[in-house]
Amino acid sequence: MKFIYAAAVVAALGFFAVPVHASTTVPPNLTISKGGKVVKNVPIFDKWADGATLAVGDLGNDGVPEIVVGAGPGSIPEIRVLRQDGTLINKFNAFDKTIALGVIVSLGDTNGDGKNEIVAATGPKFGNYVRVFDGTGKLLNDWFPKPQTISSIITAATVADAETTYSVPAPHFTNATIGAGKQIEVDLTKQRLYAWEDGLLAATYLVSTGIKIFPTPPGQYSILKKIPLMDYKWNYGAGSPYNYNIKNVSWNSQFAQHMYLHEAYWHNKFGQPMSHGCVNMRKADAKFIFDWAPVGTPVTIHS
Repeated sequence: MKFIYAAAVVAALGFFAVPVHASTTVPPNLTISKGGKVVKNVPIFDKWADGATLAVGDLGNDGVPEIVVGAGPGSIPEIRVLRQDGTLINKFNAFDKTIALGVIVSLGDTNGDGKNEIVAATGPKFGNYVRVFDGTGKLLNDWFPKPQTISSIITAATVADAETTYSVPAPHFTNATIGAGKQIEVDLTKQRLYAWEDGLLAATYLVSTGIKIFPTPPGQYSILKKIPLMDYKWNYGAGSPYNYNIKNVSWNSQFAQHMYLHEAYWHNKFGQPMSHGCVNMRKADAKFIFDWAPVGTPVTIHS
């Protein structure tokens, strides 16, 4: 049994790999291959997460390895323990549900009892927050470790059966092209917003950008001003179905003339184009960006 880490167990855990972008807004699949051929794709989370992390090893001390997956950023920080056919054994949250920066999972004997435990770290921006669980999800340890102490107690998960490979789409944890400071990226194809800080992911959300007739223009922008509450009104002519008059819209961050990042309380179809050119967000997500991004923060919009 070979296994592919979808993303790193942070450097503090002694592992590192460069993740690639997940390419879908639906929940990620666990892909099971035998002899190089895909035999099964198993949805591993109920809701969208930007990829997943993965580790394989024997949690029951019965000689039969289990599959452990951690949700990528943008979703609740859930861990799922699966059988080798992808069926669910159990699931639990590794951290408080408000910590939506992804869960990096590994397996190892952390207490010297000869059994593997699940080691979970938050996404790289807060990668020094680590928790250890047994295979049932019971919390065994919870601490902010020093890198040298972590790397000294984690051992590699046991694997076998060279014919089987498990893989998952990698999370979007880092962006090597992002320099210092805060930057916002809006991907029109994926309908996602990424908030970067010094190249590490601070937050990611599904959004709704402009529909075909009113597209959100790609380009390089910056936050021009921030308005906590405002009304939006536009008249394209008498009887036009595109007229709108929307009151009390919260957390408005302007990045171009007539273009804002703002909440959209009137729909829940994030992940698909819905707007007249602005970037629609859930209220809590828009507030995070409003609070996090000062005036002048670069905004990149691309397909």
